[in-house]
Amino acid sequence: MESIVFTLCVLLTSAAALPSELETNDLKTGRNLDETVRLMLEGVIHQAKSFDPYSAESALGEFIFPVPGVFSAVGSVENFLLSGFSDIEIVDIGFVVTTLNVEVRLIGFVASIDNAVADVSIFNRNLKGQLSGSVAVNDIRINLEADLANLAEHLIFSFSIGDIQSELNIEVNDRDLSDVVNNWFRITLPITLEKYEVQLSRIIARQLKPIIERIF
Repeated sequence: MESIVFTLCVLLTSAAALPSELETNDLKTGRNLDETVRLMLEGVIHQAKSFDPYSAESALGEFIFPVPGVFSAVGSVENFLLSGFSDIEIVDIGFVVTTLNVEVRLIGFVASIDNAVADVSIFNRNLKGQLSGSVAVNDIRINLEADLANLAEHLIFSFSIGDIQSELNIEVNDRDLSDVVNNWFRITLPITLEKYEVQLSRIIARQLKPIIERIF
């Protein structure tokens, strides 16, 4: 899911990066619209590659709720690495009459961490945790079908995920929760995403609608 959000954010912010020779009127009249969208997506992919892989050797954070005794947290991260998020394939772009169809595929990404520790206090109950390992998400597909003449009635967004591989090591208060968390990523999360795909797709489509209206 994080890869989908990341991909969407990159796609949306790329609208401002269109080459100057591509005028808004060209988009609205539909002239070479499929080529224009392809050029925009290729610009997104090129931009993403400049940040891939993303790494952080170390980071430290702290949060204390303003009311004493309610919530506080201190955490640190060592050697975080996120790679593969720029490996985006343009599967298909089509424009027929007033309907735009776009399909892209994120081949996969991997997030790994050497070590992360956290010390959390919730209503004076202390939780200490440690995390290491990796999570890989493969074959994310995003489809968009939009009638640019009638977005209110015809804007369809859909997505799918091939599989999630989780190899995390997690301990909370000296209790090993690795199997529980890995099974959640591998089994429970894909099932949940599939179960609520229609609802999630509608929510994302509503967020995309004003952006598409502004661009086209």
